Amino acid sequence: MLASGHEARHALTGAPQVDFPTDLDAFGPAKFTGAKPPKSKWKFTKTGEDWFCFAGLWRPMPDGGATRSRSFTTEPGPDVAPIQNRQIVVLERSDWLAWLDLTRAESELLRPLPASGLTVEQVR
Repeated sequence: MLASGHEARHALTGAPQVDFPTDLDAFGPAKFTGAKPPKSKWKFTKTGEDWFCFAGLWRPMPDGGATRSRSFTTEPGPDVAPIQNRQIVVLERSDWLAWLDLTRAESELLRPLPASGLTVEQVR
């Protein structure tokens, strides 16, 4: 686990970058499982929330072209583990500003949600 936002930006490539924390909003990303079509489709929503944000970094390109972005993953929490072996880092609403301002260590933010933090629905 990385210790700070500054270290995170260096550790991703081994060289300094101009990266900015971002929270990427989501309404319910999907995951497909199974060996053959039609694969099972799973929808993840934040329990008790209409939408949620997950941890990411973005970097504007020097030529003014498209912005590059990446999102962080972590080990799966109890809601995701039965379906996949990684999950995107979903930020608690109370952590959004801390992520954007880098005012708390990543070890406090880049973690899976506790049990029942996500509602998992099989939609196919």
